[in-house]
Amino acid sequence: MYETIDNYFEGRLSATERAAFERKLEQDKALADEAAFYLSTKAALKEQSFQKRHAEWTKARPVQPLRWQWTSGVAAAMVLLIAVWYVVIPSNHTLQEYAEVYIEENLMQLNTHLDTTADSLQTAIDYYNHQKYREALSIFTRLARANPRIRAYEYEGLTQLQLKNYDAALVIFERMAADTELLENRGKFYAALTYLKKGNNSTAQRLLEEVITQDLAGKSEAERWLTTVR
Repeated sequence: MYETIDNYFEGRLSATERAAFERKLEQDKALADEAAFYLSTKAALKEQSFQKRHAEWTKARPVQPLRWQWTSGVAAAMVLLIAVWYVVIPSNHTLQEYAEVYIEENLMQLNTHLDTTADSLQTAIDYYNHQKYREALSIFTRLARANPRIRAYEYEGLTQLQLKNYDAALVIFERMAADTELLENRGKFYAALTYLKKGNNSTAQRLLEEVITQDLAGKSEAERWLTTVR
């Protein structure tokens, strides 16, 4: 349930899934309570630790559930009111802070992928996940040169980013962004992250706007970041 709530408010559900969730929200008091709790927690993050509290919410909930004596309709209405407040009230966080949180929450661990080069690729992923970036980089680079179509090329760029080799990372991400055959192309979004790490806000913001207008991977994050920092 909590993953679905998070996906809904982060814009990761399809139109059909969003409609189904909203119908259920109007009818299910427990779901409305959980959604309200989620939004109140997210709102608190605007004034408190942006990174630590969000990670805690996604990993663990309070032992005792909230006992709000609402009807499902009232609870759903409160959820919508809190959602409006959350979106409209401007954030004090910078694009750099959002980038740091995204990297910490999404790019510190790589998923296992089945591949014809599985053994070598998994070895490099294990190195990366244990922050042995230089060892991982040598394998990712070799695999990417042998076959640029595999994920090793993307992982090579992420490893360069972790090593703070920003110019080298940008070469990879910009080449990814130009590859029209990738099904989920995060190249432009990753390039924006890298420019933020370099302190180049203007270029990063331009790329994030292009991610939105071109409907690329990373669009939901780009929309939320640009909305709250403007």
